[in-house]
Amino acid sequence: MVDALVAARPGVFSTVAGYGLHPMVLAHVERACVEDLEEALTEAWWCRAPRRLREELRGR
Repeated sequence: MVDALVAARPGVFSTVAGYGLHPMVLAHVERACVEDLEEALTEAWWCRAPRRLREELRGR
């Protein structure tokens, strides 16, 4: 997800070395549109949300 996001919008998203195993993406908010930020935040949330909550929201 990180590589795809940065590749799709390199002027908006970038990565920084030094976070080790935790892929971090920086967003240049002033360059981003609402849709860019919404997509990035939603994907980040789904990656970190508790499994039980994800399943509940998916209707399982």
